Amino acid sequence: MNTLLTKLQLSTTFESELDIEKSVFIHEMETLINTTTSPLPFIIFPAWQPNSKKYVGTLTTNSFKMREHISIRNSLTTNIASVSAAFEEQGTSLKVKTTIRGMQVVPFIIRAFVVCVYLLVMSLVFIESLLMPASPSTDNSMIILPLILTLFVGFLTYLPYRIAQANTLKKKEEMLHLYKRMVKNNSASL
Repeated sequence: MNTLLTKLQLSTTFESELDIEKSVFIHEMETLINTTTSPLPFIIFPAWQPNSKKYVGTLTTNSFKMREHISIRNSLTTNIASVSAAFEEQGTSLKVKTTIRGMQVVPFIIRAFVVCVYLLVMSLVFIESLLMPASPSTDNSMIILPLILTLFVGFLTYLPYRIAQANTLKKKEEMLHLYKRMVKNNSASL
């Protein structure tokens, strides 16, 4: 499934080698990621959760998982791609293997199922229209329901797919910029 998501550009993995110490990297990530758990009302409605940090997630001594914090102000423009990374020291540098997912596996499977059911129904409608004899009493109003259904399925499947593709690319660029900024800040402080 991961190879399919990668081929569809919904997931990407890249490695970066940073000239930064592991402790400094962890400290920088702690300033960006809110790792505290939320009370129950904020778990159900995360947009109302007060948070001053840009990301929420978990951070350990050798990995992190994060996503952007969704608030009411940025709920329509939030990049919902999730980032997970594992890092380890190799000599004087830090090797970071980052995986970005624009769409998780379960929503992808649900959307693929919806498209399959839609294609099956539309093929049956098409076959029925070929087999039914044309009568003078039929009009073109029979095309309205399939057209509305096509638009509905398009909004449910294709639009989220394109948004997830764009979010994956944006998040990759954002993470590369974040890593470069960490290295630049570290070299400037030395």
